[in-house]
Amino acid sequence: MSLVEIIDDLVTHNDFKENVKYLTKTFLPGQVIQEQGTMPVHIYLIKKGKVNLSINCINHYSSHYEVLHPTLISIGPGEFVCELSLFEKTLSPTDVIAAEDCDVVEFEIESLKCFLEKHPEIAYYFMLEIIKSHSIQIRHAEKAIGVLYAWGLHVHHID
Repeated sequence: MSLVEIIDDLVTHNDFKENVKYLTKTFLPGQVIQEQGTMPVHIYLIKKGKVNLSINCINHYSSHYEVLHPTLISIGPGEFVCELSLFEKTLSPTDVIAAEDCDVVEFEIESLKCFLEKHPEIAYYFMLEIIKSHSIQIRHAEKAIGVLYAWGLHVHHID
């Protein structure tokens, strides 16, 4: 069962409907879904479209102050963003920006956590899908890091 199917089933669950704050939102290309350095209040399931996870960083190799905004990974339907906020309260390490028209389901973290704690049988499958989604994101990020590292070695003539 996919994450989207699990969510579609969840929204019919009476306790979920009554206690979890969620809604479907649409974002246009370039719209910020979550800003780097802010505390996430929601997690988002991407139902349609793609989002970019990018960071703000200073180019220390430039002769003038320059902030770069490289995209680390792009993710799409069936994947979560800001999902680590279910496990720990921490500032968002990335900007989450719509790369194309996106439909997402926005879940308020605290109400979702309470629901999952009351329903461990549902939480198991939900968390399993989050882990799968996160492992895909890690693999994409590892590839991006490898490409950036190789580029840096090449640019600086390091073998």
